[in-house]
Amino acid sequence: MPKREHGAGMNNIELHITDEVCRMSLTGKLDVFEASSLLRAARQAIDANRPLVIHIEGLDRLDTSIFQILLALQQDAHRQGQPLQVIGACPAVQRVGHLLGGDRYLFHHSP
Repeated sequence: MPKREHGAGMNNIELHITDEVCRMSLTGKLDVFEASSLLRAARQAIDANRPLVIHIEGLDRLDTSIFQILLALQQDAHRQGQPLQVIGACPAVQRVGHLLGGDRYLFHHSP
């Protein structure tokens, strides 16, 4: 089957959907002002009914609203039986996750 790829660039959020997987890249600083863009892109990815991998290597900082959205997306994906991984968290982002008590549920490290 041919590989289809769709790109949706929104602020610091890039989404690529293929036949096998959805990959989302988050870069720069994300805060409450980008929350609706993140939700739209993530819902599109979850609705595509494919595993979702969110790469955050390029994310310098996020606020608690973005972290809460990521946790909610993971729960939504789990309810729908779809895997969701967030990989590549820098130390600053890991600290936010640790302070909020959700880092062990959300962050996975790339091999």
